[in-house]
Amino acid sequence: MLARAGDFLSHRKSLSQIQSELKETGGGLFPTGIAKPTFIWLLTLFRGLTPTAGFYVTAFSVLFGLLGIAMVYVIGCLMDGPEAGVLSALILGFSPLHVYFARSGYPNGMAAFFLLVCIFWLVKERQVLAGLSLGLAYTCHYGLLRAWRSWAQAWSVSV
Repeated sequence: MLARAGDFLSHRKSLSQIQSELKETGGGLFPTGIAKPTFIWLLTLFRGLTPTAGFYVTAFSVLFGLLGIAMVYVIGCLMDGPEAGVLSALILGFSPLHVYFARSGYPNGMAAFFLLVCIFWLVKERQVLAGLSLGLAYTCHYGLLRAWRSWAQAWSVSV
């Protein structure tokens, strides 16, 4: 399997060639213009590791959905103990919106994961790593900044 991934990664291709290949092989499940650079690059790397062409987009989304649940657990444990981590992870795991994006092939699940990584680094007081994670989240989904700003404004009004 790793030899196959190495063969796939050894061919230099332009981003437009990668995008057209993704559209031809099932990666075009998401509308044009939604997939952002980090999402496309990581999806392309992941495609080289999976044996089935039509399966990798869904598996990729599921992977980041599960990683998001794990990050919520870790953040909950850091902030308020293991009970809070388990409860938070359960709530996210059964959230209909999370389940939808974790199986849809859209970049929202990956963006949410990198946002959770950002929150993790903020809890650990590592601002540089938090900023890097926020940047990765933004390059997964450009609309994220508008949502973040709206949330921050709502939070400041309600406090």
